[in-house]
Amino acid sequence: DLQEYFRQKDLDYDSLMVQIKELVVKTLIATETPIVSAWHNGANYRGVPKGVGPNQTCFELYGCDVLVDAQLRPWL
Repeated sequence: DLQEYFRQKDLDYDSLMVQIKELVVKTLIATETPIVSAWHNGANYRGVPKGVGPNQTCFELYGCDVLVDAQLRPWL
């Protein structure tokens, strides 16, 4: 696995994972406004009978593709 590969090459796996987590968190913070807006638009139920609300079993998945360069810097 990747962690074993890093160990064999004497590379800092934990540091890279911290950088990737920071990259993902910063990406979500930067995109929070359009994500929340889309959620609100999707939950707009004009014309639906009173008492009927959004389906609480709905969810969205978000993914990030991360590339790592030769200097072990992650890129979105």
